[in-house]
Amino acid sequence: MTITTCGRCGAHDLATTREIWDAIDRVVVCDLICRACGQLYITTRRATPAEAAAGYAHHQVLYPLMKGWSTMRFFDTDRVGAYLDAVTLRLEKTKDIEHKVIDLTLRVQPFNSELAQSLHPDVRALLFTGDTDGTPKPLLKAVELRMPDIPQQHIECTLLAEDSVGTFTLRHAEISDPRVRTEKGVDGYALIFYATIGPVGRDELEYVVNWYTQARFLTFSEAQVPLDFEAQEEAAAPPPPARRRRRAAGEPEMEGDALRPGVAAEH
Repeated sequence: MTITTCGRCGAHDLATTREIWDAIDRVVVCDLICRACGQLYITTRRATPAEAAAGYAHHQVLYPLMKGWSTMRFFDTDRVGAYLDAVTLRLEKTKDIEHKVIDLTLRVQPFNSELAQSLHPDVRALLFTGDTDGTPKPLLKAVELRMPDIPQQHIECTLLAEDSVGTFTLRHAEISDPRVRTEKGVDGYALIFYATIGPVGRDELEYVVNWYTQARFLTFSEAQVPLDFEAQEEAAAPPPPARRRRRAAGEPEMEGDALRPGVAAEH
C-alpha cells in the first residue's frame, strides 16, 4: 500500500530512505520518512518489469545501492521523450590522434512525477508533493541535481514512442550536469542534462543534425564496456567533457552551465 500523507503531522512530504526486494511476495519493501516531523513508515510497492525480471536475491537492497549508479540506467523508464536543444562538435586528442566528439544539450519536458521517480526517488520527493497526482511544489524555480557518477550509457533513439521506427543507438554517452527548471507560461518542470559522445563518425553526426530542435524517444542502458579511443594501446582514460574539465582546472563556469553547487532551490 502506498503512503502519501504523514499520519502524525498530515504533511505530504514523505521521502524514500531504503528499498529492499522481497523475493517471496515479489514486491519492493520501502522505508519512508516524513521530512516535516521525522515519522518513519514501512510500505510496499509493485515491482517494475525490470526489477521483476532482474533475479535479485531475497532482501537485496535496491536503494540506495542500486540508485547510486554503480550498475544503473539513467532512466528506468523506456522511451523518454527528449528535445535536442544544442549540439557542439569538437576535437579531442588522445595519444596524438584527434577524434570527433559531440556534446548534446537535451531537455525532457514535461518532466512529471513518474519520470522523476524513474530518475531517482529523491528527485520525486524533492520536486513534487506527496499526493497521488504528483503536484509540482510551487516555491521551486530551479534545482541543480548533484548525483553520484553515472556510468556511461547507450541511448537508443526512436522517432515514435509506440514503435521502433527509425531506431538509432548513440553509444558510450557520458551523462552530466542534470538540472531542473521551470519556464514562464509552461506548466511543470523541464529536466536539462548533457550527453557527451565520442569518437563519432558520419552516421552519428548525420543523426544528431536531423534530430536538432526536434524530439526523439530515448531508452537508456548501461554501457558495460568503457569508452576506449585506442583499444590497441593501454591509453589513459579519455579526458572528461569540456564542462567537467573546465571545473577541474579551476576556471570559471560559463553563464548558464549550472545553477549553483549542490542541490539548491530558488524560492
